[in-house]
Amino acid sequence: MDRGNASSTSREGLMLEDRVDYFILAYESPNFSAAASHIPMSPQGFSKAIRNLERQLGVTLFATDASGQRRPTAYADRFYEYATQVARERAELQRSFDELTEKGAAEFVAVSSLGIAGLIGASLRTAFARRCPEARLSIIEVPDDDCERFVCEGRYRCGLLVSPARGDLRFREVYKTGVCFWVHRASPLFHRDVLCLEDLVDQSIAMPGHGFRCYRRLVERMEDAGLPLPDIVERSEIMWIYEEAARGRALGFCLPYMEELAAFSHNDEVRAIPVEGSRWGFGIAHGKEPAPGSYEAVFEACVEESVGRLAC
Repeated sequence: MDRGNASSTSREGLMLEDRVDYFILAYESPNFSAAASHIPMSPQGFSKAIRNLERQLGVTLFATDASGQRRPTAYADRFYEYATQVARERAELQRSFDELTEKGAAEFVAVSSLGIAGLIGASLRTAFARRCPEARLSIIEVPDDDCERFVCEGRYRCGLLVSPARGDLRFREVYKTGVCFWVHRASPLFHRDVLCLEDLVDQSIAMPGHGFRCYRRLVERMEDAGLPLPDIVERSEIMWIYEEAARGRALGFCLPYMEELAAFSHNDEVRAIPVEGSRWGFGIAHGKEPAPGSYEAVFEACVEESVGRLAC
């Protein structure tokens, strides 16, 4: 390959990398304007970048619905799985580069199921920094099944994993709560105090899908009760789950604490209703017992300290 072609290929690779990042922002944000503000970039420039990516892939990633809102297509759902995997691998590569560059700077990396770090909040990092001022704590967030697999394979020495865990892992649950569904006022279920499994039959439900414990648990409970499965709209981002409920298109999976968050507490047309007999929890997973005084042991103690501040 001549230098001209190599240079062109390199530029194309960098452009695709940027567009993958832009796509993830577009997929996880309520609209293109909000996504563009994170870069920052004009909404017009951001939209052009997404359209260029669509042309490069040969598929439509975002389509306009009847209300004029851009919505991810089935192609986008599939591409999101690829894009987030690329982003995770790039982050891991960058981390390994940083470790080589920052000689003498210690870093402890833990893996986590999506959403747990946000629930715990900044207190975990603060507690770790207080006990290990010489080290930096990094948390890599991935779907539940990936989290469990990475700990089992030894890629990470410990993790925060949604319950339950495989029997060959050292796992201790430290937090549990009920499960709710966001329900729009237009639904006949809106004024119910509690939902039961029978209420979910013939409903559309927006929730994390394959690779997540909550999906698998719902499927198992419906099957055990001899009930047909509802139509499940797979969304891994809570903003998109809420959006489906806010537009009256589906019930939306959520946890009780989310109802109080500023992003979700402003709309009187939607309320979170508990689901009878449903629960969600997480714990600390290790491939083997951590040595006393190790970063893994300190991390576990910090998780316990931080979780103790949460209302169970």
